[in-house]
Amino acid sequence: MHTLYRPRENIPYREGLEKARLKSRREKFARVAVVADPVQPAADLPFVASFANDHERNARREEKSLSQADKQRKEAHQALFNQARRRKIETREALYQAVADREEAKELNRIQFLRERSKSYPCREGFDIVSLEYKRNEDGRKLRVRDRYAQYRQELRGYTLALRSGFCNNPITGDGVLKLQRPAKPPGLEAGASEEQQAEGRAGGRSEDAGHRIMLAHGSSSVKNRHHGR
Repeated sequence: MHTLYRPRENIPYREGLEKARLKSRREKFARVAVVADPVQPAADLPFVASFANDHERNARREEKSLSQADKQRKEAHQALFNQARRRKIETREALYQAVADREEAKELNRIQFLRERSKSYPCREGFDIVSLEYKRNEDGRKLRVRDRYAQYRQELRGYTLALRSGFCNNPITGDGVLKLQRPAKPPGLEAGASEEQQAEGRAGGRSEDAGHRIMLAHGSSSVKNRHHGR
């Protein structure tokens, strides 16, 4: 607030204000000693230097000492920087080495586990690659049934394609030209195959039977139409 808008009794005097400011200062000001004779001061004053130490007479030596001190300071700083950098690199390399050792140990454990398992578990393949025969066990029987099932499906597919393409019938007369035999289902298929394979085989057989009946009906209808046309 401006002094014009303040009561007169609340306006401090300039001298009192300066004294209050000087008293509230918190800086550490040094008290200057009063020198009685500035031409020849007393020798016991703390700020009076002797004539021998008044100034440096060898400026070159002083510059050399200052440069050496600066050089030592820079070397110490560089040494600290190099030490910190070396410690950081060593820590990083130790971390990488620990990860590599852990991965190597894991791989060795895996190889050892596979070796032990290969010793304890015999070969479960149902086919002997030396004698080229199926083994006389459960795996060999399942593999034999699976191979027969695959061969049966292949023959059944060829038979179905031949019927649907009209390769077996004469397109003009509708008479059968090539007598194809439906492939017989191998023995033991229902007992050895899985449920999915059995369901797939039954669906495939129904589709093949339906296709065969359609082709026969088409052939008979073409023959009837030919007779009615005459």
